[in-house]
Amino acid sequence: MTFVIKNKDGRLNQLNFIVPQVNEVPSNQRIPANLFGTPMYDNLYFEPGNYTDLNGNVIPFEGVQINSVVLMVEQSRNIVKTSIQGRNGTIKEYISDGDYIITANGFLTGVGNEFPEQEAKALNEISIVPQQVKVTSEFLNEVFGISYIVIEKLTVAQKQGSRNEIGFSLQALSDNDIDLDEIIL
Repeated sequence: MTFVIKNKDGRLNQLNFIVPQVNEVPSNQRIPANLFGTPMYDNLYFEPGNYTDLNGNVIPFEGVQINSVVLMVEQSRNIVKTSIQGRNGTIKEYISDGDYIITANGFLTGVGNEFPEQEAKALNEISIVPQQVKVTSEFLNEVFGISYIVIEKLTVAQKQGSRNEIGFSLQALSDNDIDLDEIIL
């Protein structure tokens, strides 16, 4: 791309810019790209499902694909700390690993100047599901073994000057299916 700019002294200068081409990610490449072609470590997909409300009604919810997300995972541990009189510090007793604490920050993006209404509604519906939700994410599934999460908090914000983007931050805990027959009492 070439621009011609007039200096203060009236002379014309030509500026040449190289604009990179946005290509689709080849299907054999494992790292997906967001809508702008920028490689992302991972996308996040909330799978559809249903739950039963307090009145016994089965409530379905849609899945939603988020292509512009950055995930952060923290590992908590259950450790009992005991103070001993006359000794500095504490005695630590490892009990078990705790839940993973997951933070997802990203954008829901509409096509062109369209508001991403369907995606926003689906994410909102998923955030109020009173049970675990199945997620598909290479980062969560393969690295940490997380397939289910329980959403604790969803923050959604419009982006000033942009109709087609909604920013969000989601906080969740990892969850596992529990087979009660395997629990030793």
